[in-house]
Amino acid sequence: SDGSVSLTINPLNDASLMNSETVIIQTIPSRTTDTTIIFLSVPAGSINGTKAGLVITIQDTSSLAKLDSVSVIFGTPEVIFQDGGENGMTFWTDDEWGTVQDAAEGMYSITDSPIGDYVGNWGTSITQFINPLSFAGVVYPYVTFESKWSIEKNYDFVQFQISTDGISWHPLSGDYTTIGSGQTAQPSSEPGYDGYQEDWVNEFIDLAIFAHEPEVNIRFILSSDGSVEEDGFYFDDFSINGYQRFLKGDIHQDQILNVYDLLVLIEYTIFNNTIPANLIPIGDMNADGFVNADDIGSLIALIMGY
Repeated sequence: SDGSVSLTINPLNDASLMNSETVIIQTIPSRTTDTTIIFLSVPAGSINGTKAGLVITIQDTSSLAKLDSVSVIFGTPEVIFQDGGENGMTFWTDDEWGTVQDAAEGMYSITDSPIGDYVGNWGTSITQFINPLSFAGVVYPYVTFESKWSIEKNYDFVQFQISTDGISWHPLSGDYTTIGSGQTAQPSSEPGYDGYQEDWVNEFIDLAIFAHEPEVNIRFILSSDGSVEEDGFYFDDFSINGYQRFLKGDIHQDQILNVYDLLVLIEYTIFNNTIPANLIPIGDMNADGFVNADDIGSLIALIMGY
């Protein structure tokens, strides 16, 4: 800009505690930076997963105002599910997918083609959760995983998809997805992975639109045409997290962690009584997607304050 630049900063919502202010930068040469500090907080006693942030308006003397926002989720995310591939395909259907000794961390990762290149001849290959998850009581869920891939660019494709009914699947975009070309096996304008990523990268995919869903199915799907096959898609350190708006382990539902929760958990696990779907994320203490005897020790430790 040839003149001054004004930076007007306002709260994003009622939970955003800050002083609105306008900062005037008199001169700022091209391709340089300037810094201002803004203090942002949320009210005391805000629930876990409270969203707050800033609305920023930038205006100079020679162009229209530009508006942007920055948001922050306050609280502590909980692990809803995690898998590092060290236990094989315990949580996933295989359909030619499997583990290999090529990992971002540990010894193993999961790939679509453990032996050789991926499926060809206009085929598809899918791995998905054997058991769906529940996002009941969870806000702003997200998934992260380490990944790398070698997939014929513009023609073959891998997508990360989610479903709330096991029938309709929705492809989601992440930090490293591209947009499908519409050629051969690539759906037009849908997000996915292709080309060549030789080094492991940490992928992030926002699942916030699926908050509070009682049943969530997740899968990776590879689609190929009848031409070139490559080494395929690898993922490792797969983790789903979210901000839980309930007390973990409070299966008795009295907002207190005590022996009553332990007795209810034993009733559901040792005596094989069916646990209601809305209690699964509360009772799944070790985040393996199941409520079983393995969760008892974790709940005891939490009650005892270990």
